[in-house]
Amino acid sequence: MNDFSAIDGFLTTFITYIDSGFGLISGDVTSLAAILIVIDVTIAALFWAWGQNTDIIQSLVKKTLYVGAFAYLFGNFAMLSTIVFDSFATLGLNASAASFSPADLMKPGLVAAEGLSASQPIFDHIGTIAPGPFEFFGNLAEVILLCLGGIIVIAAFFVLSIQLFVLIIEFKLTTLAGFVLVPFAFWRQTTFLAERVLGNVISSGIKVLVIAIVIGIGSTMFETLRTALDPDDMTIEQAFAVVLGALTLMGLAIFCPRIAAGLVSGARSAAGATVAATRATANGAASAGGGLRAATALGAMRTGLSGPVAAPLNAAIGLGASAAGSMRQAGSRVAAHFRNRGGAGQRAVAGAAGAITPGAGASSSSGAGQSGSGKPDWAKRFKRSQALREGVFVAAHTLNAGDGGGASEGPNLKQPG
Repeated sequence: MNDFSAIDGFLTTFITYIDSGFGLISGDVTSLAAILIVIDVTIAALFWAWGQNTDIIQSLVKKTLYVGAFAYLFGNFAMLSTIVFDSFATLGLNASAASFSPADLMKPGLVAAEGLSASQPIFDHIGTIAPGPFEFFGNLAEVILLCLGGIIVIAAFFVLSIQLFVLIIEFKLTTLAGFVLVPFAFWRQTTFLAERVLGNVISSGIKVLVIAIVIGIGSTMFETLRTALDPDDMTIEQAFAVVLGALTLMGLAIFCPRIAAGLVSGARSAAGATVAATRATANGAASAGGGLRAATALGAMRTGLSGPVAAPLNAAIGLGASAAGSMRQAGSRVAAHFRNRGGAGQRAVAGAAGAITPGAGASSSSGAGQSGSGKPDWAKRFKRSQALREGVFVAAHTLNAGDGGGASEGPNLKQPG
C-alpha cells in the first residue's frame, strides 16, 4: 500500500546530489588540506630546531601519526559518514524490534502509508454505520467525530514522515558541509572548526537513532491495533484511542530528536532559562538590598554625627531631600495632567463610537446602551481573530522548539607536542 513514492523520489534525488558533491569539491578541499599540512609541519620544524632538550624523534612520530589519522579520515569521509548513519539507524531499529530495515527507513513514503493503514478501520466503520444518506444524517455527530479522528491519524503519520525526511537530509547536508571543515584539523590553531563538525555529525546520527526507535515502536503498535480493531463492531472510544496513539507518536517524533541531541552537549540549554531567571532575581534582590542599606546608612549618619561636621552634612542631606521632594511633586502634577487629558480623550472616543452605532431613530442612545451592556461585533471579531493567531503562533512555536537542534560539543583535537 505504498502510493507515496513521490517523497521517496525527492529523498533519493537529494541524496544523489549531496553524495556527488563530495567528488565535486574534493579537489579544492584536498588543496586546502595540503596547504594546512605544510604550514603546520613547517612551524613545528622551526620550533623543533630552535628548542632545547627536545626529543625530535618522538615529536616527529606523534605528528606523523596525527596527520596520518586525519588524512585517512579526510580521504574516506563520505564512506565513514555512511557507516555512521547506517549504524545509528540499525541500532534504533534493533532496539525497537521492528520489521523495518535500514533500507525501508530511507523511504518516508512507507511511514506515510502506515498512516492510511492505521486510519482504514476508522473509515470502514464510518461506511458501516452510514451506508446511506438517511443513516449518515442520523449518525451525523458520530460520523463527523470519526472523520476528524481519521484525518488526525493521517496527519500525524504525515508529520512523522516529513520529520524522517528532514532528519535524513540534515545528516547528509551536515556531512557534506563538514567535509569542507575537516582539513582545518591539520593545523593546531584551526582545530576548533573540525571539532564542531565531528560533534555535529554524531549529534545528527543520534537524532536518526531516536527517530528510528520511534518509527519502529509506532509501526509495531499500530499493526497490533489494526488487527485488533473490528470495523463492524467499533466504538468511538476505540477509534479515539487510535487517534491518541497517533498524536503521541507525532509528539515523540517532534521532541525526541531534540532531547537526544542534548546528549552530546549535556543538555545545557534546558536549564538556561532557569539560570537566567535566578540571576535576574538575585540581581533585583541585591539592588533592593543595596538601596535599603544606603538608606539605613544615611539615617545613621544623620543621627550619629554631631559637632561641627554634622551641621554642614545635615544641611546638605536636607537640601537633597527637599530637592527630591520638589521633583516628585512636579512629576506627580505632570502625570495627573496627562491622566486627566487621557481620561477626557477616552470619554470622547467612547461617546463618538456610541454615536455612530448603526440603527434608526434614537440610535445614539441605544448604541451607547448596547456598547455599555455588551461587546460590539467588531470587538468580538477582533477577539476571535486574536485567539486564532495565538493558537497558530503556539503551534508554530511548539514545532520550532521541538525541531531545533542542540548545541554540539566536539572532541578535543589538540595535537600532541
